[in-house]
Order: sequence, then structure tokens, then C-alpha cells
Amino acid sequence: MSILPPDDELRAHRAVLDAVLRWSRAMPEIRGAFLSGSAASGAMDRWSDLDLGFLCANEEARDALWSRRWDWDVMPWKHRFDADHVKQHFVIWWFEPGVQADMALYARDELPPPEGAPYRVLWDETGTLEAWAAATTLPPPAEPDWSNAWHEDERFWAWTAYCARHVARDECYHVALEFFRLRDILETWEARLAGMSALPSRRTELRLEAAELARLVPLFPGPDRASLRAALLAQIELYHELRARIDPAVDAAWRTRPATREWVTEFVREL
Repeated sequence: MSILPPDDELRAHRAVLDAVLRWSRAMPEIRGAFLSGSAASGAMDRWSDLDLGFLCANEEARDALWSRRWDWDVMPWKHRFDADHVKQHFVIWWFEPGVQADMALYARDELPPPEGAPYRVLWDETGTLEAWAAATTLPPPAEPDWSNAWHEDERFWAWTAYCARHVARDECYHVALEFFRLRDILETWEARLAGMSALPSRRTELRLEAAELARLVPLFPGPDRASLRAALLAQIELYHELRARIDPAVDAAWRTRPATREWVTEFVREL
């Protein structure tokens, strides 16, 4: 019986996991398997993938199994690719009817760090995975660090002026492409005010209040002057809203002069 919840919407995930586990137990190179991600934390939904790790007997066994990866007879699949842009010995599959399974091979000394926890051991011949998982706990959440806020503030206004200048020259595609640098500062401030060290790129909708998220939405401009002008003005407005919340709580040695902020804001309004 699969360890995944019995929800109807996870029926395909359970079938894939069961097939992968049967395959892994039949591979002489593999000594155990584990789950990470939403499947290990209990937060799966129908769109979740299966994050699977396999402990190999040693590096030689791992390399031998990896060399045969195109011949792995797991179950029918739609697509697969080597995900070496993420890490070595890592392949991503879309199994029928479209469930994604991320499958990584490890030798004993390569098992993932605590940052990837929680981990759930599926089977373990040697006890290595059980001991590793028991010793792998998430570090306590980091306290928001505002020590560099003054420099973030300087960059915010410098980059706003930079963007406005290039929009004025109709270099709109370039500015839209680089706009994430401005947005990142305000996203980070919003995250810190919510008690996080940074805003995670995934499931942001679950981390911020709806009103907080709504303020960030206008900061995704298109590559045209009107859209960029509106986004620049929106991010300046959000800057002032965040500063009004930050100043009473944070002792930051702000260095950008009010006259500079006014000059840049007027520059943007005239676009």
C-alpha cells in the first residue's frame, strides 16, 4: 500500500510511487529510497511532483546505474530529461498519465543537507538512511536581517533612476527584463516585515496576506513605456508604504536624501 494520502486526486501519484518503489527494490545497486518535498511534508496536491532520492551502495554502483538510465524500466512515460543543470545524477520523468517524478541517485557521502528537510525514508536495507534522516532537522528560522537596508535603499533609488533613463530612450524590453532587481528589494522588505528572511519564489500566495501580495502584482511590467511607467510609480508608492512600516521598528541609517527621492520620482512621472 502506498504511503501517500488516500485522496482521489492523488491516485495517479500513488500508482507512480508504487511503480518506482518496485523498480528501486529490484535494482541491485540501490540500498534504500526516500521522499522529500511536499510528499514528505504532507502538502501534496494533484499538481505536486514526487521528489525521490535513492541511496546506492557506493559511487561505482551509482555510476553504473546512472549509465543505464535510458533503459530504466520503471513504467510507461511521456517525457524524461537529465536535470544536470540542477545537480548530478538527477533525472526528471513525466510518467503516465503525466505525474512528474524527480529521481536522484546518491552515494552515502552525497546525501542532501538539512535545508531540504523533511525527508521520509521509504525503505532502507542498511540503516544508513534512517540514521541520516533522524539526524537531519531543519535549522531554526533565521531572524530578518535589516543591517544592509540602507544600501538596499540606495540601490533602489539608483536603479529606479537607471530604469527611468532607459525607458526615456525607449529601451523598454531591457528595463522590463531587469525590473526584477527593483522588485526583489521590495519583496525582501515585505518578507522581513512578515517575519521571513526572504520571500520564497514558490507558493508565495501561501506565505503573504492577500493584500500584501496584491501590492506586488503591479511590479511585473510589460516591455512598453506605459506599462513600465505605471510599474515604476507603483513600486515608488509601495516603497513609501513599506518605509512607513519599517521606520518605527528598525533602526536603519538611511542615506538616500529626500531631495534625491523627489528628483527620481519626478523623473518617472515625466516619462
